[in-house]
Amino acid sequence: MVAMLGAAVLSSPAPAPPADRLDPTEAKLKASYLLNFIRFTEWPADAFEAKDASLVIGLIGDDPMHEFIDRMMRGRRVHGRSVRVKRIRVEGTRVAAVEGSPGFATRLRSCHVVVVPADLPRVCRQVPSLVRGAPVLTVGEDRAFIDCGGMLSIIRRSNRVAFVANAEVIRRSPISVSSKLLRLAASLSR
Repeated sequence: MVAMLGAAVLSSPAPAPPADRLDPTEAKLKASYLLNFIRFTEWPADAFEAKDASLVIGLIGDDPMHEFIDRMMRGRRVHGRSVRVKRIRVEGTRVAAVEGSPGFATRLRSCHVVVVPADLPRVCRQVPSLVRGAPVLTVGEDRAFIDCGGMLSIIRRSNRVAFVANAEVIRRSPISVSSKLLRLAASLSR
């Protein structure tokens, strides 16, 4: 599995899509990265309400890539758990409090993975601090997310899809991300 992810990192050309359209090849590749991130991450037992509780992925906003994530995760089991995708709405640059729902930080902390699209920079800056110390893997789509304290980010570099990691933030969190995965992360200085 590490070899598959490594091959994807090293040879993942994805043509740049027109600005108004999502490239399905790139979206599938990013969804595959997310699935592998989850496979190479371990959560403490107390991160789940029960032994048979689902692993919850929170998708913030209404990003077109979320449809690809939904399809890829449907029916999946990872670490012996079913995977459930949950949408977290936003209005403009603020997260909408759905009537009767808990606050934004509580909703984020109820997820095991939170995916933040790059087109919500204000939310990108808020998410890492709101889940700090919680067993939540944070995944973004640009370098700015890493700079704001995010854990992993899927980026485009030289017409290829790659990912970067914030090893210091990951090390301080209660989750464990495989050192094999971290070694595959692209260097931000390259």
